[in-house]
Amino acid sequence: MNSFNFQEGSYELLDSCTNLWESFTSNQIENAGEMSTSIEEYIRSLKDGGLLSKTEEGKLYVQLVFLENKQEQEPIGFCITSLTKQLIGEVEVLFVLDRYRGNKLGGRLFHNALKWLEQQGAVEQKLVIAIGNERVFDFYAKYGFYPAYSTLFRITR
Repeated sequence: MNSFNFQEGSYELLDSCTNLWESFTSNQIENAGEMSTSIEEYIRSLKDGGLLSKTEEGKLYVQLVFLENKQEQEPIGFCITSLTKQLIGEVEVLFVLDRYRGNKLGGRLFHNALKWLEQQGAVEQKLVIAIGNERVFDFYAKYGFYPAYSTLFRITR
């Protein structure tokens, strides 16, 4: 049985997420069908400064998960949560590598994110689920999150 270490921080941990961002992006693109290009652009914009500008006057909470007692210290999962100056909280990314799913890591990361948002006084908590990932609705429903809107996009390129 695997044991895991968790690391918490803020902007200083973003560089440690690089490989996981790529895995997360690939996963989202694979599931997005017709919208794969748009989803990829959105995720890359978050990674390439969107999070920083979104939280310029707010806060960012970054969590990483590592295998305990492993020589290489590459994270196997991560969660990034933002809080704007208007106290709007959003779980931006929650991702665990496929081979480590089933260890309740996603649940622990998500629980920590919600706890952090509550401690920060968030007046709204939200997350965005990309098309093709509807299977995660049941996971989020356990925490009181339900679909509220569907936004349709037209591809023009």
